[in-house]
Amino acid sequence: MEFVFQISPYDKPDLVPQVSQALEKHTELRSRKALPKLWTYTDRLNNREKAPVQALRKRRVRCRIYGIALLLLGIFLLVPGLMEPQELFVPLLAGVFSTGAGIACLWRSRKRPSGFDRAAHKLLVHFDDAPSARVRFTADGMTAAEAETVPYSALDHIVETQDLFVLTWAERIIVLQKRDMVLGEPADFSAFLTGHAPSAAFSQIP
Repeated sequence: MEFVFQISPYDKPDLVPQVSQALEKHTELRSRKALPKLWTYTDRLNNREKAPVQALRKRRVRCRIYGIALLLLGIFLLVPGLMEPQELFVPLLAGVFSTGAGIACLWRSRKRPSGFDRAAHKLLVHFDDAPSARVRFTADGMTAAEAETVPYSALDHIVETQDLFVLTWAERIIVLQKRDMVLGEPADFSAFLTGHAPSAAFSQIP
């Protein structure tokens, strides 16, 4: 059986979250091997009950609304306070406090990119700069752009996301888009990898 990918440009805005999750999972697996006792304690903490994702999303929206309201109120109080600071000193202080609180709420409500997001973006930019190539998977291993064949025993982590296969080996990584598969089917390829690389950790991210 053989599978072939013809590398094409990466759609970075859509793929960054998926590559970010794959990098985070890979880092976690390596950390678990190096620090098993620490992760035992971490898993214990993570198993505690947390707020549902929907509740967290509503909390973020609520915080954004409060931030806008406080910011508008602060500006409303600051303008006359700055014009007559001696007579309107209290409204001036209230305006400064309200403006600061509004900015703080808006800052907390924003979704900040993680270090993995930035790493994923850089990785995809790096791949875009590379020349187009074919990546071939046969019974002997993986061959990219007619380079030396990488045996499946060298793979240490395989991550499958909605649109990607992310493979790592010997401090190297390759990101394959499912749409670039010109020979074979993604479901068959997933089963092929798990069968030929039993020593590699396999993760599936929906």
